[in-house]
Amino acid sequence: MALYTQYFNRKYNTDGALFRGRYTAVLVDAENYLLHVSRYIHRNPIETNTPLACDLAEYEWSSYHSFIKKAEMPKWLVRDFIFLLQGKRSKYAAYKQFVGLGNTKEISDFYNTKPLSSVLGSQDFIESIKDYITTSNSKSKFVTKKHSPGDVIVYLATYFSVEIDDILMVKKGRKEKNLPRWFAMKLCQDLTGLNLQALADVFNVHHFSAISKTVGRLNILMLEDKKVELQVKKLRECLVSAIKI
Repeated sequence: MALYTQYFNRKYNTDGALFRGRYTAVLVDAENYLLHVSRYIHRNPIETNTPLACDLAEYEWSSYHSFIKKAEMPKWLVRDFIFLLQGKRSKYAAYKQFVGLGNTKEISDFYNTKPLSSVLGSQDFIESIKDYITTSNSKSKFVTKKHSPGDVIVYLATYFSVEIDDILMVKKGRKEKNLPRWFAMKLCQDLTGLNLQALADVFNVHHFSAISKTVGRLNILMLEDKKVELQVKKLRECLVSAIKI
């Protein structure tokens, strides 16, 4: 940010800070809250103290237009997981209607509370990560061990008694759910720190959206089948090493 501020000031003959405050990361319980966070972000232009637009459709600097199919989608934008969380066929119209309903009080209260909390999620979600939170100088920091994709994949292949290639490779014509592969994608996303494109290379798919689509399907399955949800949690707990602060 500092280098960009220097560049901006030189180009436009200005000085001083460019951004109002430091970047703050929030860990989000994706299954239960990501869709609401997406709505909160897209409604920001009309809900700031000084609105940037009267209507969301009038605000140029937003991905909202791509989410409702009113603009061409940039190559870097991944919408599939958000649409999967909706669970509706008319995804563009459904998302527009969802955003139009406005933010919930819970989400508004969360983002209006200062200082901003480091975690947004259900109580179960917060409990599942509390062992990796340490307090220093009154601010929460997350300390986790990064795993390699190999760690995750070998563990799951052993656990399910399948070949590693059954997890790594796409099986042509396969209609049934390949849960070991689905679990591997989700746990690699959670535990390795790799971005979607890097994971696409690991799992031999051409585009990173295949990862987000598969993880989205698994997230929906977890909501529908508590046994699957418990199995994912068990596998994550077995893979995550205890960290003593």
